[in-house]
Amino acid sequence: MKSEELFRKLLGLEGPWVIKEIKFDHQGKRVDIFMDFPRGSKFPCPVCGIPYGVYDTEERTWRHLNIFQYPTYVHAREPRIKCNEHGKKTVDLPWARKGSGFSLHFEAMVVEMCREMPVSAVSRIVEINEDSVWRILKHYVDVLDPIRFRQHEHGEMLI
Repeated sequence: MKSEELFRKLLGLEGPWVIKEIKFDHQGKRVDIFMDFPRGSKFPCPVCGIPYGVYDTEERTWRHLNIFQYPTYVHAREPRIKCNEHGKKTVDLPWARKGSGFSLHFEAMVVEMCREMPVSAVSRIVEINEDSVWRILKHYVDVLDPIRFRQHEHGEMLI
């Protein structure tokens, strides 16, 4: 299996998304995965589901789970469509939620780690600032609400 196909499966990508390139920078100690979609691709409106051609895009980067010991970043043009009924909308991405700079897998790992250790420790281990960890936790508490916060003995919140 080619590495592009392996990462496509691991990220849960379906058409029209394709992996264009994977860069491994041993000196910079990171992995970069570049994704794109072919010209003429259509994406469903996130409100009504009707497929439309791409109106415009914005280059974005998301932090993903480490690949072995190397921080990994996913890069893609985030498409917007222009729905006849709902106007310009950013499409739903299979690997990340809207407005997040992290992949869904990365966020899930952070939430699970916060169940077992303080936010400061999670922040240090995953190498992102504490504010980012709290934003991730707040999203899942606000949106999913089966998660309940409890007070940690050192004054930090765990879930």
